Order: sequence, then structure tokens, then C-alpha cells
Amino acid sequence: MDDVRRFVFKKILAHKIVLFAASQILQEKIRKSLNDVLELEEDPNIFQCYLELIYCGIYKFNSINEAIDLFKCGTRYRSSDVTKYCLNYLKEHLAASCIPDCFELSLQFNLVDLQEVCLRVIKENAEIVLHLLNSNSMNMKMLNILLDLKELSISEYDFFKITSNWIKTYIRKIDETRRHEVYKQILPKFCFFGMTREEFVNGPIKSGLLEKHQSLSILCNLILRQESLLPMPDGFSTTRRKLLRRNPFILHEAKLKDLHLSSESLANKVLFEVDKTIEITSFSVFTRNDSSGTYMGWVKVLLGVQGLMTKIIAEKKGTFSCNSVYTLQLGSQFKIKKGLLYELEIKISDGKYRYWNVTNLCGKTESVQFKFYKHPMYLTGLLPICSIGYVC
Repeated sequence: MDDVRRFVFKKILAHKIVLFAASQILQEKIRKSLNDVLELEEDPNIFQCYLELIYCGIYKFNSINEAIDLFKCGTRYRSSDVTKYCLNYLKEHLAASCIPDCFELSLQFNLVDLQEVCLRVIKENAEIVLHLLNSNSMNMKMLNILLDLKELSISEYDFFKITSNWIKTYIRKIDETRRHEVYKQILPKFCFFGMTREEFVNGPIKSGLLEKHQSLSILCNLILRQESLLPMPDGFSTTRRKLLRRNPFILHEAKLKDLHLSSESLANKVLFEVDKTIEITSFSVFTRNDSSGTYMGWVKVLLGVQGLMTKIIAEKKGTFSCNSVYTLQLGSQFKIKKGLLYELEIKISDGKYRYWNVTNLCGKTESVQFKFYKHPMYLTGLLPICSIGYVC
């Protein structure tokens, strides 16, 4: 078996017979090659993962992002075993923090099964997911799909307030004809009858997205219900979206703010406790939101019992996508015991990030309650993470 060498920043060796069996695309490239060298425009780290998976039939992913990149690699080389393996991982490990990238992937490649899983997570974690989509990857197709959902874990008023910001930004970029189509296509899908009169005035009317006759007609129907003399505007309905109980995985009560970190010395250290022993499996960390595209950076998560030495339990150095979330999977689960106070420290590279102010912050689940406190050694309690994965 002859070796095939690949030179793009990194030399990688592989056997022809393995590549032949794994990919028809690589098979054709090998046949056309005049020597044993294949030059492929591929991230060498991802291609190394690709080779490990086709050689061993198994691969331990470091993050959701890595699984997405490997899925795209497998798609380019038409390696069905690779894409199926990646999809299974994505569906089994999908969390609210990963929705923007996974939802976009499901639409881009028409992955119905993955989209269904994404929508289930969106329904249960609507508020945090909408904030992430709104600042990251929302588009008209996504918004239409979200508006078609019959149930969400967010009030119709909050749903409108969050998405209306994106709608306003979007319509400023398009011409008048397309703008009219957006109004006609999107606005009737909101369930305005799920709002109180005060919410309708403070939300849809103040937004300026509705025409005056539409606002008047809907408001009259909200006030008078069956006795209203004004019909609902064309295409608008009186249905209500079912309000689900919120999934507890996310710290819903906190408000997002901006933070500028000038150096590693400005670490984010807080205290927290739980009312039931759990094992932490992952941390989803906000990436920089002061730019677009990608950036080179790093993140470290340190954890330990208060008063004892903390240790690095997860870290990543490399390329990150801006305005997103990166999930750090722990190599082994970290046990958090009931009755103990823990120090959590997030160190991140220079930049501007979203964060939680953890003063009096609680995150409740059906069986576990998280309580976060400001560390006595720091003036503020800042936590630039989106969510914490755990098992009971």
C-alpha cells in the first residue's frame, strides 16, 4: 500500500486503499494525481479527524463546532459514514448554546432530523436561543420557521420584542418592494392575541412595524373581542401560541451586557453552589462580539472547591467564530457536591464579550438549583458563559 501525502500547512500520511474505500471524490483525485501527493484545500486538523474516523470508525469530539466542521468535510468528500457519525453526535449532544450553528447547518444541508431536534431545543429554551440567533445568524427562512411553531417557552410579547429588532435591521437593508413582502409574510404570523393590550401597545405599536389601520384593528379586537366592529387585518389571526414551561438549562433571570477584557489578569471568578450533587460535562462560553468572522483566541475554565486550589478542567486555543458560543466538553465529568461552595473562573483572550452579572443570580431546573455569588476578592461577578451541561 502506497502512502498518499497531503501538504497544506501540515503533512498527513494516509493509505490509498483506505481513501479509495472512504470517498469517491478522493478516489478520483488519486487517480488523476501524477504522484503520491494530494493537494487539498482543507483544514489539516479537520482532515486529521476525518482520517481518524475512517480508519478507526470512532472519534471523540472536542466540541459541537468540531463535529459540524467534520460533517462538512465528510459532505465534501461524500463520505456517508462520516456524515452519519457526526449527525448522531450532534443530535445527542445538542444544547441551546449550539443552536445557531446547528440550525443553520440543518437548513443548509436539508437535514430534517437535525432540524427537528433543533426546534425541540428552541421551543424549550426560546429566550436564550432567540438572543443568540438575533445577534448571530438569524435569516428570513429561520424566522419563518420559528413563527410557524405552535408552542414556545417565551411569551408572545418577548418573542416579538426580540425578533422585531432583527426585522428592523433587516428591512433597512432591502428595497421597498421586498420590504412590503417581508411585512406581508412575517407580521401576520405573530399571535397578537397572546398579548395583553398594554403589551400590544408597548411592543408592536411602538415598534412602528404595523400600519396604523392594522394596529387600530388588532387593538380593537383585543379590547372588545367578539363585539369588535372592525375585522382583523387580512392574513392576521386570533390564535394563541401555547406557552411552554421554560427549560431550566439556561440561567434565564440574568440580563446580557457587554464587557471589555484588556488582559488575562482580569479573570472572571465567581462562587456557586447547587442543591443536589451533579457532574458537570461541558461549559458553553460566549465568543467575542466586537467583530465579525473569526479570530484567534483562547479560553480556560478553572474549577475547584472554595479555599482550595482550582485546576484547569477545560481549555481551547485556536480559531473561534465571532458573535457565537463555543462549547468546551470536559475530558471527564467534574463532580459538584451539594453543600459545598465552588470557585469557577473563566479566563479568555482580549476582546469584548457578553456576560452574566452573577449578583443574586439563580438558575433553576426541575431537579437542581444553581446559585451564583460574587467572589469576595473581586469587585464584580462576571460570567461570560451561555450554559453549563451536567448530569444528575
